[in-house]
Amino acid sequence: MKHFFSGFYKGMGMLGHTISYLINSLILSLVYFIAIGPTVFIARLRKKHFLDLKLHREAKTYWIDLNLGKKPIEKYYRQF
Repeated sequence: MKHFFSGFYKGMGMLGHTISYLINSLILSLVYFIAIGPTVFIARLRKKHFLDLKLHREAKTYWIDLNLGKKPIEKYYRQF
């Protein structure tokens, strides 16, 4: 009986791992095809680039100025 239950335990563990692998793959695929895929497709249609990855050889720096002087200082203390 001991060998039966130890084999049963190992078999059920392997079955559980296989099922979890399949379910996780299915869920991640659905998330990609429902959420991420259409977003990328729409962004490419609108020619939207979320990251500026082009290298500009004449640029001295890639830092972007923030123009913090446009708003009064009180607005920065009460952000929420």
